[in-house]
Amino acid sequence: MKIQQILRMACATLLAGILTINSAYAANNVSLFYGSKSLDDVSWQPVEDQQEIGFMLDFQFSDLPLSVAFDYLASDDTGVFEGDTYKGETTELHLGIRQYIDEGKTLVPYIGGGVAAVEGKYSGRGRLERDEATGIWVGIGFNWMLSKEFHIGADFRFSSAELTLFNKEVDGGGVHLGATAGFSF
Repeated sequence: MKIQQILRMACATLLAGILTINSAYAANNVSLFYGSKSLDDVSWQPVEDQQEIGFMLDFQFSDLPLSVAFDYLASDDTGVFEGDTYKGETTELHLGIRQYIDEGKTLVPYIGGGVAAVEGKYSGRGRLERDEATGIWVGIGFNWMLSKEFHIGADFRFSSAELTLFNKEVDGGGVHLGATAGFSF
């Protein structure tokens, strides 16, 4: 299944979930993410350390102890190796669950995990390869509540999905670390 199809289905599911939120609603969070992604340094050299941006969204109903997580992350880097310029890019759609611990406090830690849809592109020496695959993600983080609505925090996660680029199996996931800023509603 193509990443675009997965993204369309996820958006439709998310929209349906948001439209059905009623008095059973408990909490929603949306955050912007800015940080870095570290990929396998052998397979992705010289673009293994990439800047990353994205967003994190979750919603919870009062009768459920977990939040439904919908996160999107995009990373890229350009580097030079043996005189040639290379470019690497990845996009990841993470669908899963997130459990907030000690909600109502100033510092709110969380843990989460689920399915990752990953697309990777790698170019150099006049050639471009791309592939997409599904895999997994797991993560931890925290929100520091500046007020009832606004928070800043940090997110650390690991993702993995096997891609085939230039007839070689490579992991399109990696280690993600970033700062977050957002609001709860």
